[in-house]
Amino acid sequence: MIVRIATFDSLSADGRDWVTEALRGVPGVRSCYHASRPGVPGYVSVSVMDDEAALTASNDALTRRREDLGISSQGPDRVDVYVVDHFVENA
Repeated sequence: MIVRIATFDSLSADGRDWVTEALRGVPGVRSCYHASRPGVPGYVSVSVMDDEAALTASNDALTRRREDLGISSQGPDRVDVYVVDHFVENA
């Protein structure tokens, strides 16, 4: 399992629901969250995927959706990718 954390230092998550919509239904993408701290600029986008193939598919889906919408906005300030060693998944 892979976790991708994209950090946006100054952009707001407002109007970024196209990202979560683009990832809906992509094989191997388990979840995607946008989280912000109240009163602090910026946000993080956290995605959880099964494997490298899902990571590639998610990046491709985001690129296609961005092009479809004509979005040329600033990308993340940084992206970190982690391999999950341990997890608990409650139903």
